[in-house]
Amino acid sequence: MGKVIGMDKEDLSVVSKLLPSKPGVTLQQAVAQSKPLREYIQAMPIRQKLLQLAMQVEGLPRHTSTHAAGVVISGEPLTSYTPIQEGQHNVYLTQYPMEALQDIGLLKMDFLGLRNLTLIDYILAKVERDTGEKQKLPDIPMQDVKTFQLLASGDTTGIFQLESDGMRKVLKELQPTELEDIVAVNALYRPGPMEHIPTYIKRKHGLEKVTYVHDVLKPILQTTYGVIVYQEQIMQIASKMVRIFIRGS
Repeated sequence: MGKVIGMDKEDLSVVSKLLPSKPGVTLQQAVAQSKPLREYIQAMPIRQKLLQLAMQVEGLPRHTSTHAAGVVISGEPLTSYTPIQEGQHNVYLTQYPMEALQDIGLLKMDFLGLRNLTLIDYILAKVERDTGEKQKLPDIPMQDVKTFQLLASGDTTGIFQLESDGMRKVLKELQPTELEDIVAVNALYRPGPMEHIPTYIKRKHGLEKVTYVHDVLKPILQTTYGVIVYQEQIMQIASKMVRIFIRGS
């Protein structure tokens, strides 16, 4: 909004820095909580105008975006439920966000990594073309030593979800030896669960003792060294603990 009314970049930078960094704080709350911000806004009419206009558009969508892999499925034409618009490559997009689509009963499915699946298909075709040997994915061993050596070296350019700098660092520290390691760190590598990655790595290498809050959790968490990684584990734990509670009461 500051750019729209022609405010100076330095002035905007000061305002931005005075805003609280805590997520979910409204402009009204920010002004009430921050005396420096309040005084800075009140010092000039254009800053007061900035606040007034910004509060009017606060919370409104600032742009449209397309989900990378979300597909909406309906038994009837989608136009019976939601307005649509043209997207790239002749793909139509819903104008309702995914939460609203689910609220009105439409099914949204995420189909991830299609480009990578195509790449795998190209590789299998090239192997057959160059060697005459026809490979099938189910026949490729899941415990190939050289593959895990490559992953442990962090040389993962072009490997889906394993090519970021942060993930490469994790792979070097983890030194994966089985598919479960890759699945687990991929699930943990997101805000929040990331803090458990060092624990997972230490326990895998025997540098930290694997512990369980209760013995009944061992069958559920044994494969992940006592670290809760998956939603399914949380569901199983909740089911087990409820049964124990009912029996105990």
